[in-house]
Amino acid sequence: MVRLNREDNPIPGEKPGYLPQYIDEQGTPITVTPSTPYPTRDKELELVKAELQAIKNQLDGTLSTQLTGNNLEEQLTESNAVSGVLTFSEEVQAIEIYNRDTNNGTFIVNGISIVVPPDEAFQARIGGSPSPNITVSGSTSYIVGRYS
Repeated sequence: MVRLNREDNPIPGEKPGYLPQYIDEQGTPITVTPSTPYPTRDKELELVKAELQAIKNQLDGTLSTQLTGNNLEEQLTESNAVSGVLTFSEEVQAIEIYNRDTNNGTFIVNGISIVVPPDEAFQARIGGSPSPNITVSGSTSYIVGRYS
């Protein structure tokens, strides 16, 4: 049985009151003071928050991508677009987009919406519903390459 700690200086003639405390892992009552506060998961939570922030920073930054073993087959720019649509000679399987604009550009490739930030590039193999058409909005200056 654990005996809880009582106050050291009770009111004369009264029973000493119990101090704010908790029981540690060894079963010892620990009096709560500024140097021994109630245990919390703050340290663990702070570690998780720091880890999450590091992941967010990586996702907000530039992700390195590179197409390998592919040949540039065709390259179009905003001057080739008709009503915001680029039309390649064949269906798009792999793509590189460079957004030269100061605004985000949204490029819909094979039914997949890809947002490319200003002055950034995007490269990837593209799934979805194969199509030779790419719909562009938000950006007025870009280069799009179709790879084999």
